[in-house]
Amino acid sequence: MPLCTLHLVQLYRQSEEEPIFAARRRFLHKLLSKSNGNDLNDRLLSACVVRRSVIMATRIDHVRLNKTAWDLVLVMKGSKDEKADQAQPLTLENHPLTKADIANEYTLPIGVPTRLAEGYKSRTEQLNAEAKRSEHLSIESLERKPARSVEQYPPKTSQNLEHSEDLAQLIEDLNKLGTSDGLADGRGPVQQLNFLAFNRSKEDKERYYQYGKGFTQAAKPFGGEPKILAKVVNAEEQQKWQEVSLVNYYSLSHFAGMAASEEYQEINRKYRLPSLDDTTIFCTQEVDLDGLRKRIQIPQSQANL
Repeated sequence: MPLCTLHLVQLYRQSEEEPIFAARRRFLHKLLSKSNGNDLNDRLLSACVVRRSVIMATRIDHVRLNKTAWDLVLVMKGSKDEKADQAQPLTLENHPLTKADIANEYTLPIGVPTRLAEGYKSRTEQLNAEAKRSEHLSIESLERKPARSVEQYPPKTSQNLEHSEDLAQLIEDLNKLGTSDGLADGRGPVQQLNFLAFNRSKEDKERYYQYGKGFTQAAKPFGGEPKILAKVVNAEEQQKWQEVSLVNYYSLSHFAGMAASEEYQEINRKYRLPSLDDTTIFCTQEVDLDGLRKRIQIPQSQANL
């Protein structure tokens, strides 16, 4: 299982007037360049634009994670010759190509199964094609009678992973955004980035295993499928994230549709909520790296993703 590194990054702007979408594009162009000394292009497995937190961390690095205006999530592949427990994780804030661009960086070394890393691109293409054929879900349909993690208490936030006023507002904001940032369509697929830390008992681990089995069925109609499931390397000590997942949905409305379903809330109440010590979820949207390469005139034949 090779080492990958997950990076949450906040970027410097060239000026106060520079829009955030321009800073993101400029940084990604640099990552994908074939300039001398750039070893990052071949290592970039995934790049996602961070839209907003859906669930906030409550204990592990919670101030930094919740208060920082993160711009991008990057998953960088490690050396094929190094095992995850022996390799050195990459840091972009110290890399000569990118250190001038990084205002803040949060990294997690993760062991990604080889089959997921090697099949990532083809699976993404398949899920994107499914999303284009999926049924549109309106905000109005989600709000008719959503299931709750606690009955009779309509939530303002989605902290317990349920439909909420905040989630409805984010759906509306992304629908308005559309393709205006030039990197991802706000109305399109989302990748929910999830950091997980579990309670320590065997019962809690078994509960989350049962949640995973139920999630497969509850999430499938909404395009809910993990594209990355990874263990955090050397996470045995307390106060550390243990697992990371990047889960696809056909759109943010589809994620909300799953969260509003009784089938999902049943396993959420019974298995997920009792088993977690801490968690956070960032709503992100993936950048089409091949399309971006074409727009910045980097031949696909030179790209070894």
